Amino acid sequence: MRILAITPHIPYPLNGGERIREYHLLKRAAQHHDIWIAGFTYSQDYVPPLMEFCQGVETVPFERYRNQLMRQIPGLVRYAIEGKPLEHRFKYSQALVDKLRALQTQVQFDIVQIEESHMALYREFLAAGRYKTLLVLHNITAPQYKRIYQTEKRLLPKFRAGLYARQMEHWEPEYAGRFDKCVTVSSVEEKMLLQLNPRLNITTVPNGVDTKQYEPLPAPEPNNHQLIFVGNMRYAPGVDAAIYMATEILPIVRESVPDAELWIVGREPTPEVQALASDIVHVTGEVPEVLPYYQKGAVSVVALRSGGGTRLKILEAMGMGRPVVSTTIGAEGLEVVDGKHILIGDNRETFAAHTVRLLKDRQLYTNIVAQARQLVVSRYDWDALADQMNVIYDELVPQRVN
Repeated sequence: MRILAITPHIPYPLNGGERIREYHLLKRAAQHHDIWIAGFTYSQDYVPPLMEFCQGVETVPFERYRNQLMRQIPGLVRYAIEGKPLEHRFKYSQALVDKLRALQTQVQFDIVQIEESHMALYREFLAAGRYKTLLVLHNITAPQYKRIYQTEKRLLPKFRAGLYARQMEHWEPEYAGRFDKCVTVSSVEEKMLLQLNPRLNITTVPNGVDTKQYEPLPAPEPNNHQLIFVGNMRYAPGVDAAIYMATEILPIVRESVPDAELWIVGREPTPEVQALASDIVHVTGEVPEVLPYYQKGAVSVVALRSGGGTRLKILEAMGMGRPVVSTTIGAEGLEVVDGKHILIGDNRETFAAHTVRLLKDRQLYTNIVAQARQLVVSRYDWDALADQMNVIYDELVPQRVN
């Protein structure tokens, strides 16, 4: 069948959780179906890798519309009158609408798959009734932004997070009901949505990891006390987690392990994150490949206090044989057992104590690594998750013979 995926950013390069998920699942879907992708991009250089498995990739340049607020005011007023979330106006592009309309005249799609709820309004520019529609929700927005509101210190971002959470609490579950099918990335978020809108046709397909690519690394030396935190250092929850880890947890860890150091690995670190850099805190910025940092690291730390979805970086660390210490929020949605696959700490003292235990107790370290690797292979491999997506496609368009 023919599937069009509309994405916030085309899924390349693989430097963000959403892009990694979209890339791996769409690439595997292309083994059975014809795939087109349409979305924003920073560079046309990112298109050729996608054309290796796509029938077509339609792009428009990504603009930071938040830096052009005055030009957006008329549209924001219209969105407010129509009851649409104001933040979604910043994802609207007439150029993308024009490309979608032109593409619909050229290709008779069976399914249009929209990634993320802030792109859901592009459904209004689809030809009604011509194909099935599928919405993939990488996060449930209201609880995600409520948490950002609780941890954000700056007044304007705090106000925007609170307003967005309030708007999305009602709009997201209602608008999701206009799609033939919805997919969440965790059963926790599936239950949240069903409580708000029991009429939704919804299924969970979690995030995953390529267990063939991310094979277990050699165990670190006993005197290796390097901690690694991988994430998007422009994303507010990632920024908060980096600061929390570096300023509140690492000092406690160093009371027991004086040579412990922290590596913060991720693209676009904000000035607040860059200011953490020191002899014991290393801020890398964007790196071409995270593997060397996992090789040099001993423990993966995920000190997230806000956000949503499920953490691909946790799965990658588990796949590569690096034990994870996380908060409950950081591991939310993953079928992990505290003390078996991961260690959970929801305050700085407990988080630090778990980190020290892994650095000092080799038997605990080995057990966590082995059980976590077994879990990702059996439950979170992209191949198995792609099979789940193919079942959804076949249910949406059962008459098509592949």
